[in-house]
Amino acid sequence: MIGILAESPDDAALIANAVVGETWIVDDPGRLANSHVECLILGCRHPVPPERIELLQTIERDAPSVAVILVTDPEPEVARQLSDVRMAAVVWFEDLRTELEPRIAAATQSVPLLRLAERVAGAELPPALRSGMAHGFRAATRRPVRSVRELAAAVGYSPVTLSQEFRERVGGAATLKQFLSALSVLKAHQLRREGLSWEAVAARLGLARQ
Repeated sequence: MIGILAESPDDAALIANAVVGETWIVDDPGRLANSHVECLILGCRHPVPPERIELLQTIERDAPSVAVILVTDPEPEVARQLSDVRMAAVVWFEDLRTELEPRIAAATQSVPLLRLAERVAGAELPPALRSGMAHGFRAATRRPVRSVRELAAAVGYSPVTLSQEFRERVGGAATLKQFLSALSVLKAHQLRREGLSWEAVAARLGLARQ
């Protein structure tokens, strides 16, 4: 379900009319915690109110599997206001008709990976493997981790420890390097479905086109 939380009924209706599929106009942010929203569209005119920035930070902390799209005005100040907040996308009000639906499609495709990251983070796994796999799933929603060495540096464990714990957990059926490569392929196909050429996908991910 797509949740819509806007500063005014008119903006909520404007956003809802640009969405294809089931929507829920949220009148109380407190109800989000027990909802089944996969993507929340937050409509705020410039400047973004401090309480909405706090809401974004709360969602990032407590519900990382909810993809958030901010719809606002095309003001340079927006980037500074939201520099410390994770979001799936920012769309200008004037571009709703052309930009919102592709952004929703891209954001909701990332939801399963974020939910896997949450499950892994709460699983009974060795600490290094738990941190490494959760980070790998989260990173794959943006720019996948390229190597075991890169993953190790990101989570603060040695490459050897991560590789050994992964191999032991899967019984030798795959290597950690293969797992990371699979996440890169998954992201590449997602970007391709969004309309990017293979050359553009390769440039985005820092991989060879082949």
